[in-house]
Amino acid sequence: MSRVWVAVTPSPRTLRAELLRLCARIGYSPPAFL
Repeated sequence: MSRVWVAVTPSPRTLRAELLRLCARIGYSPPAFL
């Protein structure tokens, strides 16, 4: 989980993809990111 916060510097699109991947892993898909 900490890996996501360390990687806050990349582009918003990369961060968004990482966030979606994290949500997918925990089985949660927020409509706001779709």
